[in-house]
Amino acid sequence: MSPVTGRGPRAAAGALVALLVAGVLVVVVAALDQGGPGGDALAVPPPGTRPGEVVARVATPPAPGAVVAAFGAVWSTHPGAGEVARLTGDGAGTVPVGDGPVALAAGEDALWVALRGEDAVARVDPVALEVTDRVPVGRAPAAVLVAAGHVWVSDADDGTVTRIDPATAEVVTTTEVGRSPGALVADGEAVWVADRGDGTVTRLDAATGGRTASFAVGGSPGDLEVVGGSVWAALYDEAAVARLPLDAVDAALAPGAATEDRTVVEQVGVGAGAYDLLGHGGDLLVAGELSGTVTVVDGASGAVRLTLPAGERPVALAVAGDAVWAADAGAGRVVQVTPGSEWGEPRSIAVGRGPAALAAAGGLLWVADARGDSVSVVDPFSVSVPARATPVGDTPVALERTADALWVATYGDDSVTRLDPSGAEVLGVTDVGRGPTALAAAGDAVWVANFDDGDVYRLDPSTGEATGEVNVGAGPAALLAEGGDLWVANSGDGTVTRIDVGAGAATATVPVGAGPVALAAGDGWIWVAGAGGTVSRIDPASASVTATAQVGGRPSDVAVFADAVWVADRLAGEVARLDPATGAVVDRIPVGSEPVALAGGAGALWVANRGSATLSRIDPATGRAATTPVGPLPTAVAVDEDAGLVWVSDGAGPSVTVVDVRTGAPTPVGTGAAPTAVLAVDGRAVVADSGGAGVSVVGPVRAGASS
Repeated sequence: MSPVTGRGPRAAAGALVALLVAGVLVVVVAALDQGGPGGDALAVPPPGTRPGEVVARVATPPAPGAVVAAFGAVWSTHPGAGEVARLTGDGAGTVPVGDGPVALAAGEDALWVALRGEDAVARVDPVALEVTDRVPVGRAPAAVLVAAGHVWVSDADDGTVTRIDPATAEVVTTTEVGRSPGALVADGEAVWVADRGDGTVTRLDAATGGRTASFAVGGSPGDLEVVGGSVWAALYDEAAVARLPLDAVDAALAPGAATEDRTVVEQVGVGAGAYDLLGHGGDLLVAGELSGTVTVVDGASGAVRLTLPAGERPVALAVAGDAVWAADAGAGRVVQVTPGSEWGEPRSIAVGRGPAALAAAGGLLWVADARGDSVSVVDPFSVSVPARATPVGDTPVALERTADALWVATYGDDSVTRLDPSGAEVLGVTDVGRGPTALAAAGDAVWVANFDDGDVYRLDPSTGEATGEVNVGAGPAALLAEGGDLWVANSGDGTVTRIDVGAGAATATVPVGAGPVALAAGDGWIWVAGAGGTVSRIDPASASVTATAQVGGRPSDVAVFADAVWVADRLAGEVARLDPATGAVVDRIPVGSEPVALAGGAGALWVANRGSATLSRIDPATGRAATTPVGPLPTAVAVDEDAGLVWVSDGAGPSVTVVDVRTGAPTPVGTGAAPTAVLAVDGRAVVADSGGAGVSVVGPVRAGASS
């Protein structure tokens, strides 16, 4: 990742530093990139501004039904009006879809709406807000699911499930199941349908759409969920849920297994009127409409852990603000079932006359009021936790983490500060060379690149003491530890230096393209992005360039992820994809303006676009980018895969933006002024606040804005 510096007197030391200094210190008004799914901002107060209150109420067509968060908005069905509404905090835009829209699901680039009155499914373009296809299915479609590359529709009156190819909007298969099929759910290998009319759950092969088995579960199965390696069905009339362990199902379907061996169903007693199911943290949560409770079932063992009060008639569940919420249709409220990570007493918020469905988006809870003809927007609790700031030296610009410490390079006073692992206590400060801009842990040492001196210092990880110095090229701008060596990109003279970390000595100098600013390792190579428009591939053994790609523009960062090399082209507003085997450019993906930082993880490549104040998420399988607004002048991005979070420094803050990878929902979190570098650590973000001369630690935060 390219360094970002912020001290005026030294701006003339190199073109790279001068350009990035301006990016930190000059606040501009940036146009937001609205392109791609998820690109629209929800125009409501940011989460955390008025916790525990309704922050907006959006008037909708009569009787909103199903709701789903997708494509940067919340969408609701309105069967009486024959419409689907696109909701933001500013209001609702409607799309006429046909007779009786009762269910909807979001695909890769479209909404799919089941039209019960027309025996059809409508495909809705979420950008153009129009129906682009209408697909005939069986009689009385009841539910729709996008899974395994297809759209699945349960046809209640025909006892069938229709499978649609989303690319062609054509029916691929129609499969007979039980009577009155309704809810659908997928487990990866199969799609399951609840057959309300005959008390069964039918398993369909996800690859072919063919029926593989039916299991008698009892009662009239309603909602379905997959949690803890089992498929679960709500049995409203029996005050129970049925559990089908997937390993037992696989054994029952193995070649040679007798039909009677398919008795794999267990029943677990829950509150009366089991209605809505939700998987949460390995547990199954069951809304009991008639009992006024939410039952917490251990997803792995099937044992009931807790029964919690949830109002008068809980009919829907969702996660928002890192807590579980229930829609209480009886009292016109939403009830918080879980505060944060602990189970406890509920609290509630009045939302309307008859809340019937919930969706979470942007860290907020969206509540469809079936009797009030509106959708309420509730700020439950911000997922953000106030930052804790620790003063360090002047203009912190780079961060590194070791087992026993956090390290901060402070460009303004030529020092490195060593903090305890929590970031709360300063353990020591070490004077280094002029203009420290990058840090890396390699071997038994921490290394700091001194941009203005053209050298790299070696620091003792236990004491922080400088124990060695290695002269490199002019303007060392980035460091990379790989295979016992430290690689240094020298932006001032177009070279890369290889340092043997054991010996503490330079062992090779490799000429590359002009202005090398970023380094990455992968597929056995070292990759160097040069601001002059090239990407060089270095053989680490011979320290020689084996391929050079002419990317053009102004490369600003490079990453190796998902069997490809990715290069941010700041000038073109694109990310170039390179084939590691040949080093050649194979694709160019438009993102926001001025992409400056890349990070791979959580199934995607993440791109901070400084010019458009956006974050792009590139799917490596399709090469498509979805873009969402973040804070002004984003300069760095970090992925926390375990926590399911992406952190973006808002260079003109004071804030960082945390993004839930499951929903794409962004939430700003206040920090010190002008954050630059950011590290993701165990659900927390460590942020260098270059304008505030401090290091902020934000969190812990857990991804919680998903429905």
